[in-house]
Amino acid sequence: MGSDVGQVAGLGNLGIKVAGSLKEVMGLGEVLIDFTAPEATVENLKVASAAKLAVVIGTTGISGNTLDQTKALASRTRCVMSPT
Repeated sequence: MGSDVGQVAGLGNLGIKVAGSLKEVMGLGEVLIDFTAPEATVENLKVASAAKLAVVIGTTGISGNTLDQTKALASRTRCVMSPT
């Protein structure tokens, strides 16, 4: 945490620091692009919904109750989900 993302990726300094949580970077952008794990997507949608962020979900493998939760949360925000 706190390292430059460019250094971590081997690209040199980019001036963007690695954060430890989504909440740490809230307010720095207008759109959340989520390519995480299904359970993390649900939690990220809760944070984004509360912050009224637009969301693009590219997470795969969302099914069952997790898919139901994701759809319910997505309906409360400007959200685009990839087809499942």
